[in-house]
Amino acid sequence: MLYDAQTFTNRYKKMFNLKQAIEIGLTLNDARNQDLADAAGISQAALSNLKTKGNPTLTTLNLLAGSFGVNLSQFIKWGEYGK
Repeated sequence: MLYDAQTFTNRYKKMFNLKQAIEIGLTLNDARNQDLADAAGISQAALSNLKTKGNPTLTTLNLLAGSFGVNLSQFIKWGEYGK
């Protein structure tokens, strides 16, 4: 079954919580938002926007995961609902 973009986005948001993944990474690394923004090469405002509005690109997800020293699969596991 193929989904239109809005349906896919709604389903994706129910499966993955970006804010949760970031917060777990920050906690495990004893880091602050600014530390992550610096490591990922994005502004703190951009990071805040990602945490509140989501919808990151695959490149951004890889940057965030790499900044925490984990692969994308691990980063996504951190953000899975119910974990």
